[in-house]
Amino acid sequence: MHMMDVNHLNKGQNYINFPHLYTIAICNFKVYRKSRRVYLFDSFERYEKDLEQDIQMTNVYVSTKNKIGNIYVDPELNSFLEYIKDNTRIDCEFVKEIDEEVKRINLNPEKKKAMLTYETDRNLFRAECEAKGESKKLENIVVTALKENCSLEFLSKITQTSVKKIKAIAKKHKIEIDE
Repeated sequence: MHMMDVNHLNKGQNYINFPHLYTIAICNFKVYRKSRRVYLFDSFERYEKDLEQDIQMTNVYVSTKNKIGNIYVDPELNSFLEYIKDNTRIDCEFVKEIDEEVKRINLNPEKKKAMLTYETDRNLFRAECEAKGESKKLENIVVTALKENCSLEFLSKITQTSVKKIKAIAKKHKIEIDE
């Protein structure tokens, strides 16, 4: 469940009680290594049933990198995606309005600061999550290797982790090691 959804639930309420939710991800990379520009997921991808996800909402993924493909893409959406790639491309009134709003925000120091703060906070959160994920992976590797009786020195070399940290992980997981 996305963090923005948490505010819509009362304590003890099940997520099934949500109204239909939509998330839209605008990606500056190829989505699913396919050629389409837009992917729509309910519990399965609307046009390619072999792409599945098990959540009760509609997720829309659009890509600035993919081609239009054989699925209809609204011309204004297509223009907007081209604008994201190159902000000098203003092909329609919709994109012109967006460009004007971007310029207006950039001229307002308070709004610009709020946007930059949001972006910084988001990047820090992402970095923290990645670091926690890497730390968990390292911990899993150390635990598995210790259970297979790997030596501390060898494990230290292959994981580029101090023996002290490996011992701490062993202690946390109640793994006795020979010193």
